[in-house]
Amino acid sequence: MKFFRNTIKTLFPKTYIKFCIMSCRKKFEKIPLGTENFNYELLDYEEWLREIEDKELIKKAEKMDVYIDEIPFPENDPENLYSIENSHYYHGTFGSKMLADDIRKTLIKKIRERTPSYKKERREIWEFWIKSIISVLGVLIGFVAILTKTKGCL
Repeated sequence: MKFFRNTIKTLFPKTYIKFCIMSCRKKFEKIPLGTENFNYELLDYEEWLREIEDKELIKKAEKMDVYIDEIPFPENDPENLYSIENSHYYHGTFGSKMLADDIRKTLIKKIRERTPSYKKERREIWEFWIKSIISVLGVLIGFVAILTKTKGCL
């Protein structure tokens, strides 16, 4: 069982984290309501998942030519002990480095705005390569046809 968990954790970290969150919630439901017990393990897994999703979001944005540097820094909240001054990130309770909520929303909005033009650009690139390959194949077929005709005439 330990080998299976380590393999899943290494190869599919998001799946592993979602599995752990699900098991933590099941454990937390069994605790009576009157007890003052906060599930820190669940919070740790949720922060870890958010950190991975933020990295994927930034990678997707950069692929679409939307850069996080174009977004202005959020207002630094003096009451928030985890925010980082002049940064798009904040530190979670367990040290995870996550995007600030308003930066995350802005980045998602910019990605949605950019998506149609990005898809059009990608489609044009694919069309160019397909047309190029078809034209090269047509020229080759023409050469083969000419060569076979000239050999037959001699």
